[in-house]
Amino acid sequence: MTPICKTCLKFPICKYKQEMECVDLVRWIMKNDTTTVGFQERITSIEKLWGKEVSSILSSGTLKFKEEEDNYSCMIVKNM
Repeated sequence: MTPICKTCLKFPICKYKQEMECVDLVRWIMKNDTTTVGFQERITSIEKLWGKEVSSILSSGTLKFKEEEDNYSCMIVKNM
């Protein structure tokens, strides 16, 4: 089975989705580094590519996007 992110990122219609499951992308965003600047740059690059702001990052490997832009930060959530 092909991971959703390997196919979804290739098709413009997927940009209308409010969430995307992509474990590799979430791992890349959340990779360990010593500064928050690197994290902010990775989040910003995804938001620019996708054209939406990230609202939450779930430990299951899912990114959820905001319905509308606002001035609040994204939230990192650990699934129970």
